[in-house]
Amino acid sequence: MPKAEKKSGGRPRQSDEGPRQQVGVRVSPQIKRLLEREAKKNGRSVTAEVEARLAHSLGMGRQPDIHGLMVAVGKLAEALERRFEKRWIRDAFTAQALRVGADRVLFHFGLFGKPVLPPAIKAAVAKMPPAEKEKFSTPEGWGEFEAGVLITAIESSVPPLPGAKPEFGPTGWGHYELLRALGSGWQRNRSVWEAKP
Repeated sequence: MPKAEKKSGGRPRQSDEGPRQQVGVRVSPQIKRLLEREAKKNGRSVTAEVEARLAHSLGMGRQPDIHGLMVAVGKLAEALERRFEKRWIRDAFTAQALRVGADRVLFHFGLFGKPVLPPAIKAAVAKMPPAEKEKFSTPEGWGEFEAGVLITAIESSVPPLPGAKPEFGPTGWGHYELLRALGSGWQRNRSVWEAKP
């Protein structure tokens, strides 16, 4: 009688593109501890944590231009920190150099010319009161507004409940993760912003 075929230890785990593939990777004990810590915080397996972080580093789920901008500004920050031997979140000179440099990167790679109000918001802006209409008819008005929304979301974020899924898809970079990485700008700069002239 022929021997029955040995069954594998379970069904191959599926992804949106089919069965998941194995990749043999060796890491240092420190990296392993960090991955285990972050996996526990995010309520997922170490394998899922590694995949999420690889997806994030490869820019999956993002438009190439947005991922490229993130990487370019990151490289600029690293270059300035190496040159000044200061971290941008802890040194005012480095932070202001990064601010100017990031603006220069956007000026160089963005499309410049006479700004025209995008059709997607034209009708909504037309219904605004005069003062708001004037503000939101400009790139500056929208840039300040969206930056304010993002800053508020980051500064007011709270730790996720144990086992909760990451806020923004597989990469896990939600508002609380950003707060953990950046720290509170309000707490860092409060004494300067509140100082009397």
